Amino acid sequence: MSRNRPAQRAAMCYVVAALTTLCFAPAAWAHAAYNSSEPEPGARLDEPPGEITVSYAEPPTNQSTFQVLDGCDRNVASFSVLNDTIEAEIGEAQPGRWRVEWSVVSAVDGHLTRDNFSFTVRGEPDCTQVAAPDGPDDSSGSDGSGPLVPIAIATAVIVAIGAGVRLATRSRTTREE
Repeated sequence: MSRNRPAQRAAMCYVVAALTTLCFAPAAWAHAAYNSSEPEPGARLDEPPGEITVSYAEPPTNQSTFQVLDGCDRNVASFSVLNDTIEAEIGEAQPGRWRVEWSVVSAVDGHLTRDNFSFTVRGEPDCTQVAAPDGPDDSSGSDGSGPLVPIAIATAVIVAIGAGVRLATRSRTTREE
């Protein structure tokens, strides 16, 4: 029985490593997380803002995407990245429920963070206008691919659990022989 203890310990180490990875992985995925914004989420404004700023925990890269959707669900912003902040200038826009959406790539570690918030501009939107919004077209150069880090972590966890099970099975087989 003492011959199997090293194999059992190794199997247990694999399982503990896999569980630890699962517990701490979400913190690793939120590196360019939202810090603050102007206007704040849930704000109620009397008129459309001229600019929206969002600050992040780490500086975003120029490969980040950022949209401000007005009450007619049209992107009405053109944005620029300044240090850890994205500043969006607002073109002609309609009142209603606005959404600010982003996919921010951290300049520090390359991790992608997607999030959004909404606020309200008082008034009734007139969505019958045919004019194109003043915001940029949707050709930001982003390929829409998600982060590979969660996939790599999940693969490592599965391999670790499989190796632990294999070691435990091997030790049981050795013991029976």
